[in-house]
Amino acid sequence: MSTTTLDFPLVTLLPGEDTHLALAVEAGVYAATLPERRELRAIVAAGDEARERLWWAGVRTAASLAYRHAARSGLPVDDVLQDACVAVSEAVCTWDCRRGASFTTHVYHLVSFAMQSVGRHRGGSWSSSKGDRRAARVVADEHSRLAERGIRLAPHEIAALTGVSATAAARGATMIVGLPDEPLADPDAALAFHRIDELGTDFLELLHPRHRTMLKLRFGLDGPAHTLQEAAAVLGISSSTALRVHQGALRAARRILEEERTTALRSRGASLDDESCA
Repeated sequence: MSTTTLDFPLVTLLPGEDTHLALAVEAGVYAATLPERRELRAIVAAGDEARERLWWAGVRTAASLAYRHAARSGLPVDDVLQDACVAVSEAVCTWDCRRGASFTTHVYHLVSFAMQSVGRHRGGSWSSSKGDRRAARVVADEHSRLAERGIRLAPHEIAALTGVSATAAARGATMIVGLPDEPLADPDAALAFHRIDELGTDFLELLHPRHRTMLKLRFGLDGPAHTLQEAAAVLGISSSTALRVHQGALRAARRILEEERTTALRSRGASLDDESCA
């Protein structure tokens, strides 16, 4: 995903509009649980439109925070922006318009909290110092104390309150993890494909195109096997995103292979219990 060319729709909420949209979302969710009727379908549709408008209204705030955090932490912008957008979706679902805070304020806090964890695992070499890790502990401890009192502050606000560097705290909260170069980085990957000679590769057509491409690259089904970094370069994504795609592809493939196994056993009149006892 190229975040430099993204052009988010400009959605500006009028005073009080966020409350009306939230009530429409609630009505749509409730209407969807009732027996289907023509008038209820209109309420559900209105709720979906309201949810989408709230989401786009929050995305610009989230994007601003994500770009700023990526520049400060050195993390891939696409990874940070993805987590920020997920936080906006959570904000749409959890905002209570009756508690007084505006929707954009709720988005700001949820995205800020999401930014605390987005960089805790990243590929690369260790770059934080003992002082950075101390700053991260100070901010984390203060965050816990404030949360117990029902006070929510953004990480940089907590850093300013405790007198530590927000940048140092962000570096200290980052856990560096290496991405293996071996084609079969997942120890269970070979087991997931142990019946590939028997079943063939037709099952790949049942996968999402990105999952299918990832498995072909990682297992060398159309050529040499690729490492995660090489597969990420081919797909045009970051290494950490490639790792998530790879894990999702393995889960989907295992599910399909297991279904094929069950179907084959049933066609022979056997049962899984019979096979396990053999």
